[in-house]
Amino acid sequence: MVVANPNVVLRRASPADVDAVAEFNSRLHDDSRLGIWTRDAMSGRHPTMNAASFLLAVERRTDQIVSLACLIPQTWTYDGIALTVGQIETVGTDPDYRRQGLTRAIIEALHRESEENGHLVQAILGNPWWYRRFGYEYALTFGGRRHLELADLEALAEKAHPRFQVRPAETIDIPALSSLYQQQCAGKLLVLDRDRERWHFDLTGHSPGSLFEARNWLLQDHSESTAGFFRTLAPLFDGRLVVTDLVAEKDVGLSELLPTICQSLQHQLSDEVVRLTFDLGMTHPAYQALEEILSALDRPYAWYVRVPDLPALVNRIKPVLERRLADAGLSDLNESLCLSFYEDGLRMKFEKGRLAEVVSQPGEDQSDAAFPPLVFLKLLFSYRSLAELLHAFPDCWATPQATEILNVLFPRRISWVQSMG
Repeated sequence: MVVANPNVVLRRASPADVDAVAEFNSRLHDDSRLGIWTRDAMSGRHPTMNAASFLLAVERRTDQIVSLACLIPQTWTYDGIALTVGQIETVGTDPDYRRQGLTRAIIEALHRESEENGHLVQAILGNPWWYRRFGYEYALTFGGRRHLELADLEALAEKAHPRFQVRPAETIDIPALSSLYQQQCAGKLLVLDRDRERWHFDLTGHSPGSLFEARNWLLQDHSESTAGFFRTLAPLFDGRLVVTDLVAEKDVGLSELLPTICQSLQHQLSDEVVRLTFDLGMTHPAYQALEEILSALDRPYAWYVRVPDLPALVNRIKPVLERRLADAGLSDLNESLCLSFYEDGLRMKFEKGRLAEVVSQPGEDQSDAAFPPLVFLKLLFSYRSLAELLHAFPDCWATPQATEILNVLFPRRISWVQSMG
């Protein structure tokens, strides 16, 4: 694949490029941990990636890497409906080769690959604003953190109950881990699907020092029955030990487990740790249990989301939309809902509460509601309510009838999608 610079060509990485790609990522992002993760991702052990997942821009004469990015295939679920997603990451260009269109050429090529692979959504976690130029919009909350001071951690650890024990999780524990993870995700709209291969990689695939190296811990009672699970990131972030998963079995109170969890976390402390961070999303039972001693919720970041075929995505979640109509007493709805995005639009035709047709259409004036380009994605992914969008965007509007239907179809919901490391 040729780019505008005649001295640079795009090509797939191969196993022979592992050292060069890892070195490039480490150097460009000033983080050796990312280089270690790159080696893991290219090793063939990763559940959805290999060396060819990286697209390189190289000097034609020397084959030196000057720009690259990778595609991480994965699955999210939308209220139980599986969505295929392509996450674009490790985007970077050597300073001497910037402003030559290399990043755009790579991202557009990865978009084509993602769409050819049937991905309904592309997603990026990246620098503020920058990826809007590639058709992305902030449309899904990422993270949500609250912090605990070490003195409070010590006080909780002293209350640990001898009934519970903590041990490192093993591959034999994958069924229990998967069940607990599903409990943790219950009630969330969008979540990352973790299949057996993903769990296996999380338990065995991360090399020491990787940016995504994690430690998975299982809690058991004296009878060795599973009581809960939590995960900590091995790398420290700004002197913080980070907990990214925490869940108790349904018949075990989380408040019962927290002192034992805190005791285990205390054993993981080092001289470099200054406080503990619970990175568990916008809401979590642990936040309520520790409300009096946790910091306020940090302002979360957000996923950039791109939807190349909006009718296809809406059709995919049709069972969810029809169920919402039925639950709201609108199972006999016969209506065409025309949405304008000014440059284009979308028409959803309902017959007796069923979504009979979803098609793109021009952004006509005879619409029932209007959203500036890409803003509808915030409603589609329940990142913002219709009322919030109407308040924030003067060029967003809806008729009373459209308002009623849109509020039923796309209510405000909490999601929790972790990064696919």
